[in-house]
Amino acid sequence: MGFSYQASVAIAIQIKGTEKVGLYFFSGLEIKAFVDAINTSKRMKGSVDMPEGDYDLSFISLDGTLDGFHIWISEESLAGTIIHITDTEAAYKLTKKSTNTIRDILSD
Repeated sequence: MGFSYQASVAIAIQIKGTEKVGLYFFSGLEIKAFVDAINTSKRMKGSVDMPEGDYDLSFISLDGTLDGFHIWISEESLAGTIIHITDTEAAYKLTKKSTNTIRDILSD
């Protein structure tokens, strides 16, 4: 996936199954970490039919435009999975490094 973070000024994350309905990141480094995770992910073969993601991720641009993703990442997973909300049949595997980086950001 080719995604640019220059236009994104914030990330909103909804955590499924918890009381936390939103985490907001405004730091360029945190936004860049999510964008790098998306851009280094590798498409998985075939169509997928996955359950609801662990997180919903929204990139918010200066003009208020949203771009969203579903993310599956757990404490046990070596590599997370991400799906763009407009193409739910194509899943992408995050690298181990990106998975650990995102997990660290989300656990803070």
